Amino acid sequence: MLLAVPKLVDVVQQYPDSEEPQQTAFSMAFGDTFFDCKEKNSEHMDFGDLSKLKESNYLIRQHGLSERITFSPHDFFSTQPERGAKVYLFHNIFHNWSDLYCHRILKPMVDSMDADSRIVVCDIVLPEPGAVPKTQEVQARALDLTMLSMFNARERCYKEWQELFSGADKRLELTRIFGRPRMRMDSLIEVRLAM
Repeated sequence: MLLAVPKLVDVVQQYPDSEEPQQTAFSMAFGDTFFDCKEKNSEHMDFGDLSKLKESNYLIRQHGLSERITFSPHDFFSTQPERGAKVYLFHNIFHNWSDLYCHRILKPMVDSMDADSRIVVCDIVLPEPGAVPKTQEVQARALDLTMLSMFNARERCYKEWQELFSGADKRLELTRIFGRPRMRMDSLIEVRLAM
């Protein structure tokens, strides 16, 4: 970030209102997107079969959910292979992408959903100014600038989350937001198809 942030003003002037991950302060500093740099410089980017994670299997068995939960790897820009699932979970995904790319993730998802399906997003919901202690607000706003610098993305407030989902498909409806999990700033956002 120390090399990328000083490029933020230049990139905003050169690419005003860009939603492309190649037109970021990070890309200007390093010559590539964050994810491309990570892939080229990482020993191991394949997370493998999530069902083999010991903690996940333990928790699933402990709560008697073995028959109800399956793990399946998926490129979220492609058509969802699991049609009619009860829950499609996205954990800290959308804050890494501009609205343009979030819509590209969400549109194929809608085709896979049925009346009982829901999308659950675990991500930050920016507080209204002055609604949380100043230290939390500063941290959230700083993360918003980080997302801009690295991805041409952003953190979103409640209204912006609503607009994101309805912009992807008019039938997507933000039905509720659950408070922050302990020790995290993330909220759980539930989205359903309005039938």
